[in-house]
Amino acid sequence: MKVISSFFIVFFLTSCVQISTNNINSPYEEFSTFVKLIQTKKYDSALLMLSSKNQYRFANQENGEDFETFFPFFSSASTVVVNELAHYQKINNLKACLTVSGSNSDKEPTSLNFEMLLENGKWKFNYIHMAYHGSEEELPIIVSCPKLP
Repeated sequence: MKVISSFFIVFFLTSCVQISTNNINSPYEEFSTFVKLIQTKKYDSALLMLSSKNQYRFANQENGEDFETFFPFFSSASTVVVNELAHYQKINNLKACLTVSGSNSDKEPTSLNFEMLLENGKWKFNYIHMAYHGSEEELPIIVSCPKLP
């Protein structure tokens, strides 16, 4: 009887976890939202999509820079990959990696690699790496987790 009870408890807890994670947007969905905010210059909303570490850094800066100046890579994410060809994501507990590849407005092959953290039930952008490639054949075909400096 204990085995059956234990099974139902584990099943119930697993079901609850499954239900709660299904309500979270994917890293790619968050990227799509972030790009729209950047394109429309809604930087206050875009800032809320960054990790708490990045929000803290921005709030406590000494120079009083605006979003675009303080976060030049995040603020240009909408122009690095203009024509998207593919995206790949990998989720590992509270961390996710997202790679978006395609070409920029000059038709040069480019890719964006993001590290994202799950904070308060949403994927938040923690780090970005931009890459320019010599040809489309060099574009990534798997997710690439950016290496923090």
